[in-house]
Amino acid sequence: MLIATLALMPGGCQKYDDSELREEIAGLRQRLEAVESLNTYKDLLSKLDNGKTVVGVSESDGVYTLTFDDSSSISFNRKGEPGEPGEPGESGEPGQNGVTPLFRINDDTVTWEVSYDEGQTWKGAGSALDRSLISDVTIGKDGDSVTLCLADGTSIMIPCGETAFPGSGLSIPYALRDNMVLQRNTNANIWGWAASGSVIQVSVSWSSAHYRTTVDPDGLWKVAVATPDASFTPQWIKITCGKQSVMLENILIGEVWLCSGQSNMDMPMAGWDGQPVENSAEAMRDAYLYPEVRMFIVPKVTSTEKQEQTLGTWWSADDGHIAKFSATAYFFGRELARKLNVPVGLIVPCWSGSMIEPWMDREALCSVGWTSEDIDRNISSNMAENKPHLANTVMYNAMIYPIRHYTINGFIWYQGCSNVYRIYEQDYAEYQAAMVTRWRKLFGRGNLPFYYVQIAPYDKYGATDDTGFAPILRDRQKAAAKLVPNSAMIATCDLVYEFEKGIIHPRKKAEVGERLANLALEHWYGFDVHGSDSPDVKSVQLQGATATIVMTRCEDGIHTTPGTELQSVNGFEVAGSDKVWHPAHITSASGNSLTVSSDQVPDVRYVRYLWHDFQIGHLWNSFNLPLLPFTTE
Repeated sequence: MLIATLALMPGGCQKYDDSELREEIAGLRQRLEAVESLNTYKDLLSKLDNGKTVVGVSESDGVYTLTFDDSSSISFNRKGEPGEPGEPGESGEPGQNGVTPLFRINDDTVTWEVSYDEGQTWKGAGSALDRSLISDVTIGKDGDSVTLCLADGTSIMIPCGETAFPGSGLSIPYALRDNMVLQRNTNANIWGWAASGSVIQVSVSWSSAHYRTTVDPDGLWKVAVATPDASFTPQWIKITCGKQSVMLENILIGEVWLCSGQSNMDMPMAGWDGQPVENSAEAMRDAYLYPEVRMFIVPKVTSTEKQEQTLGTWWSADDGHIAKFSATAYFFGRELARKLNVPVGLIVPCWSGSMIEPWMDREALCSVGWTSEDIDRNISSNMAENKPHLANTVMYNAMIYPIRHYTINGFIWYQGCSNVYRIYEQDYAEYQAAMVTRWRKLFGRGNLPFYYVQIAPYDKYGATDDTGFAPILRDRQKAAAKLVPNSAMIATCDLVYEFEKGIIHPRKKAEVGERLANLALEHWYGFDVHGSDSPDVKSVQLQGATATIVMTRCEDGIHTTPGTELQSVNGFEVAGSDKVWHPAHITSASGNSLTVSSDQVPDVRYVRYLWHDFQIGHLWNSFNLPLLPFTTE
């Protein structure tokens, strides 16, 4: 412990030079960080020494988390600058003759050491100090290893949980594991890999039927298993190849949805620093009431080529991992589970800050005007600059394509903030329509429902005019619903607080998830939820100094915050032929129409509502759904 004593000298105050003390404190902090780093790595080695293997990798706000087969986890911080690089160590080598590499830290030299002969000899692999910064995590091509790429260029390879079963070559994806949820009342895919020509047999606990298939020349096998109606009774599946077999247990039958997007879908129940999820403490406390809600979080990995495998594990809402669940996805799944009274499985591939292009395949990008050369150039430059969130196709290849065989029943999507800056270069509606078309074809189940979220108010997009970039993106999001059959959008213009003006991750995630669930319940499951779509402008009648707006889905009238007069509601603007906009106020309202005007515009030619980056909506229909932003310009 560092103790500093300062003496006050008589005769007045003197300027004290504390530079040496500050340097010593800074050095102490660095040493403490090194010790913390060392302890983290020792924890990792202890796991490996005890035979634990990695079954999941996730990244959130600069922290990588490895999850092991005993449900424990270890996190590595990648925040900050790596400092001056040291001499790169040698990369780990693959195990020889099926021997798993062993790792240790030499306490005398404080260096990594690796053994490929079961501990008889050890080889140095770089310093173990000052390595808290992980620059990247990559997954082996066959999903059998995870490599930690350290800040100085050293790489450490860690074995993953077994997917192969000795003697048979049988392998199954991580998405098919204990605790999974299978789609009810359908033919659910069970698949994997084995030696070409091998015979695969599958039996299930809920039926006497037996399924048999032969592995194709590429090593892939797949069977479609008939599933019953939803059930909370745990089921099992047995897969056999030759004399070897594997049993998958604690399987539930229910509804399965894929939930994707960028940070507002990625945001966990525990929130992020300074950005909590509202009422999440109560929701996490009560998660034990919903063990039937289960989530498979797809690790954040990228690839320039289509991948067959992804890591991950199925978690239940009541098994202690709820804090890591996507908040939007969890609240969506919880509401479905409540209303449908069925188990719900949520497959969640997300990446904070990602644009829509990384989630699109080449065919989708080409359909909106990209050439193969442009796509390759984009991938090469962004990956070279360590900007995977901007690189075309790389998330589709590594996070969507590997789960294409999983039988799902719909999609939810929360993305768009990162595409705000390209509103003048691309039509987001066309991009989203192209992506959805390709996703649906990939999963092979027809026009599965696609429900998505309009981006919320936020004023830090950097626009220099008086409106901003976001209103145009929101307008194109609204237009996308008309381009994609069996799709719908929820609004979030009312789900922020004034103090969240500069916060891009609003805390009201329960309302977002529940609104998405209401779309599914009404449009897909046939429930009467008394309204799930927000009101929108139907027509505008201009007459001198007034504009009368006729709205959809508010036949019972339009309402505002209790105790607030309609005339005081902000958000409307009108302009004359000069297109100079002025604030307008509601002068009258009746049924599904309202009239606005401004003293500064005697001859109204245009009207708009919530046409700014950050502007909160305070008008709702009788089902508490907000009027969507619009413009007639």
